[in-house]
Order: sequence, then structure tokens, then C-alpha cells
Amino acid sequence: MTGLEGFKKLAKEFRSILMLGVGTTSIAPILVHFAGFSPIWPNGIGAITSVAALLVLIFAFQFSRNVKISVINRRMKTSLAVCLLFFLSYFFLFANFVFEIPVSGDKTYLGCGWSKASLEIVEAYFADPNDGCPGQFQAILEASSYRPNIVWTTSSINNIAFGILLCWVALFVGFANIVALFVLHQMKDGINAPN
Repeated sequence: MTGLEGFKKLAKEFRSILMLGVGTTSIAPILVHFAGFSPIWPNGIGAITSVAALLVLIFAFQFSRNVKISVINRRMKTSLAVCLLFFLSYFFLFANFVFEIPVSGDKTYLGCGWSKASLEIVEAYFADPNDGCPGQFQAILEASSYRPNIVWTTSSINNIAFGILLCWVALFVGFANIVALFVLHQMKDGINAPN
């Protein structure tokens, strides 16, 4: 029997558990996106993350279906630790480096390190020129017409955006791995259960 045939057989026997796994990992990023907690770059991040989570499910099923339950449990614990790490990192970065512009309601990324163009503005507002991460930025950002690339270096804004994106994707990839391993564990328990 091929791996695909085995997967189809397991899918028939454990359809509800499998659908729960696929549905949860595919829908969760989209729901969080609509709740307003997703990265603002790139567009379509909910769908992109769902595809990444689905790929992780496929790989987890492919490479973990023949391992012992003790290995699955260890991988689940590792994935949980990864999820918690990236969850905390994501919300730290999101809380400190995503700003909602009052006049438009749009969100923008802040940077870490004043740009040369903003140093005069920084000193005019008596802010610390050495503390630009993101620093005392509200009045400075307003004075620059809410253009973060004037206040902070473009590279620092890009690094923050990439860091937030990385934490977001890693969080949901870890979550998808936990769900896949949980489904595999339940399937193995079902197969090994006495009749």
C-alpha cells in the first residue's frame, strides 16, 4: 500500500478529526486577520498563512505518521514552546511597533533608530536623540505628517515589518504542527485501541 493510499484509508476512518485539524489551521489565521491583529504587510497575509499552515500539515502527516507516540508527544511539546515564544514575540512587536494613525485609522509600522532627516524634529520636541526605538514618537510622527520613513530609517522599518511577519508565520506554522501531531496521536490511539 502506498503512502497516499494509507492516508486515504486513515482519512476515511478518522474524517472528523482530520477535518477539524485542516479546518482549524486554515481558518485561524484568517479569523485573527479579520480581528485586526495580523501584520499590515503583505496584503493577503491571512490566506498566505493558511497555505503555509496547510503545507505544515502535509509535511507533519508525511514525516510523523510512522513514529512512536512518545516522539509525537515530544514534538508536540517542542511545537508548543515554539508557539509560545513566537506568540509573545509577535505581540511585543505588534504592541510596540504598529501604530494606528489618528486621522485616517490606517496602521503603519514604526522603526528603530531616528533617520538623519528627523533629528532636528526630535530635538525640537526635546526627545532623546539616542532613543529612537521607537522612542517618544507621537508628536514627532505627527510633525512629519505621519510618514514613518521620515522619522526612522527605512531599513529599520523594513526589519520590524519582516520580524513581525516572521513571528506571525512561525506562530501559525507551530500551531499547525501541534494540530497535525494531535490528529496523528488520536489516529494512532484509534488504531491501537482494543476492539
